[in-house]
Amino acid sequence: MSSRLSSLFFLIQSTILLGGSLYVWSFVYRDFLNYFGTMDDISLWCLQGGTILSACFAGASMFLLLFVVSLVIYQSKKMGRFAQISQEFLTIVLGVSGLLAWGVTGLHTIGVVAWTNATSCFIEGTHVPTEDPCFYSATLFSLAFFWALFIVLREHAADVS
Repeated sequence: MSSRLSSLFFLIQSTILLGGSLYVWSFVYRDFLNYFGTMDDISLWCLQGGTILSACFAGASMFLLLFVVSLVIYQSKKMGRFAQISQEFLTIVLGVSGLLAWGVTGLHTIGVVAWTNATSCFIEGTHVPTEDPCFYSATLFSLAFFWALFIVLREHAADVS
């Protein structure tokens, strides 16, 4: 596989992860505004699950971390050096993250995660999958996983040749 084409594949991978990161962090930002916008009218009950304890925050953090990892791999490949972090590791973590995101989406769909607390503060989730940010996050994780798997298989095929 040519170095330029290989570099493009890694750049596309980083772009997918950047897009996912920006998408999910926009929802985390919205949640932070909802829960911390005005401290005067927010009860302590509302703070117990809507922000850093949410699946959205965990997904956003994972997207950001994996984006940074993909940039490290991209830079290493672009410079022709050995990457300190392997593409295979990134692919496995993307696969596990995708499975977790689809699990949370499924739980949201059947209404297990959506709940209100004692003061009726809505915490997280929806019953309609296409209205749930986790649905789109899971889709982006899956897209990134399949792209990373494509890169791994292409690299292994190039090594065999």
